[in-house]
Amino acid sequence: MKSFRLTPIDFLFVLFFALLVFVSYLSYQRINGLIVSSELVGRSDLVKLKLEQAVSYLKDAETGQRGYLLTKDSTFLKPFYGAIAKSNEKLREVDSLSSEDSLQRKNVKELQALINVRYDFLTIVLRQVDSAHQVRSLTPYLELGRNTMDQIRTRIAAMIELEDEHLQQRITTRNQFAKLSPIFLLLLSFFTLCAGILSFFRIKGDRIELERLVESLRLRDKQITSKNIELESSNSELASFSYVASHDLKEPLRKIQLFSNRILEKESSALSKSGKEDFVRVLSGVERMNNLLDALLEFSRTNTAEIIFVPTDLNNILRDVETDLKDAIEEKHAVIESVSLPTIPVVPVQFHQLFLNIISNAIKYSKEDVPPHVKIFVSKIIASEKLPAGWMIRIADNGIGFEQEYEPKIFQIFQRLHGRSEYSGTGIGLAICKKIVANHNGTISATGKLDVGATFNIFIPDNNS
Repeated sequence: MKSFRLTPIDFLFVLFFALLVFVSYLSYQRINGLIVSSELVGRSDLVKLKLEQAVSYLKDAETGQRGYLLTKDSTFLKPFYGAIAKSNEKLREVDSLSSEDSLQRKNVKELQALINVRYDFLTIVLRQVDSAHQVRSLTPYLELGRNTMDQIRTRIAAMIELEDEHLQQRITTRNQFAKLSPIFLLLLSFFTLCAGILSFFRIKGDRIELERLVESLRLRDKQITSKNIELESSNSELASFSYVASHDLKEPLRKIQLFSNRILEKESSALSKSGKEDFVRVLSGVERMNNLLDALLEFSRTNTAEIIFVPTDLNNILRDVETDLKDAIEEKHAVIESVSLPTIPVVPVQFHQLFLNIISNAIKYSKEDVPPHVKIFVSKIIASEKLPAGWMIRIADNGIGFEQEYEPKIFQIFQRLHGRSEYSGTGIGLAICKKIVANHNGTISATGKLDVGATFNIFIPDNNS
């Protein structure tokens, strides 16, 4: 693998990019600070305006009261009604604008209480006048109202003074941000320009490298095309070999078997005991050779057969397999137990072979005097990081099992865990199963325990079509 190295341009690009990010962050802070401080300056002016409006409504109410007292003309009371609500609304706005200033908010509450008291005195005076009281009897209320108004003016003056102090601080802060912001923007422009120049040279170098890689890929493509032609030629030769294996090789075996049986039948009396045993061994070898050729042909067909997925009811395939294995099932009193299987897209012939190989192995590799019991389970798999959506089919038996360390070996062609004298077979059946599952874009694995049994886990994804 090619080691990763930074070229000088790469190093400069990384350095300027890091500086660009850093200066961008500082520029953002400065501009954001300028915006916030400008908003705060405007907020101070707005607070003073709202305070003046609140007092203005109060003054309008006082003017209307005086006009009414002098003329008894109710027209003068028009500004009075609704003035308290308007004043309180302005004070709530001041309170909202001063949400981060606890002292100013305290002043707002006290001012609101004083204004409410002042409105109460104005209301009392009007009620007294409407009750035909003498004006001199209103003097105490008028005096209290004037005192309350003086307190209101004092409180507002204090609030405006405090807001002026805030305003000066905010103007100073705003000026500082305004002074530094152009410098950071200039630095940002400079580093952006440098990064752009370096990016140009980097892209230019990458383009040259890409052109080199494209040319290399063209050469590689030519080599692969040449190899594909060779592979097609090899596949044709393999197809020819399969034909020879299925016809030319099996024909001599058939004749050996035929003449050996004929000699045993007709010349049995002329043969010694050891001669008869030799002929039996010859016939046994011929039978094994026939089985091996059949297995090799079946293995080659899993590679060369056309793969067409068809929605198939697996229950039907299982019933066909049970029919094929009827004699073996009856001979060993085997039990095949299955849940209801789904209908999924598979290659029917290959899936029949898959079930046939696994179930026949379960019957073959059973324990003595223990009837084989095969259980088939199925579960729907939800898509996750480990597996896509699909189906998990488990085929478990109660046979002789195997040590788990040999699990990879059982799926390899010609690999056997038991000798021919113990169990018949070619060592190709499970290799064929692995090929079939691979043709279905799935996976197969096995778990086993010696003298307990084996379980084959077959995963078939949903995306076969």
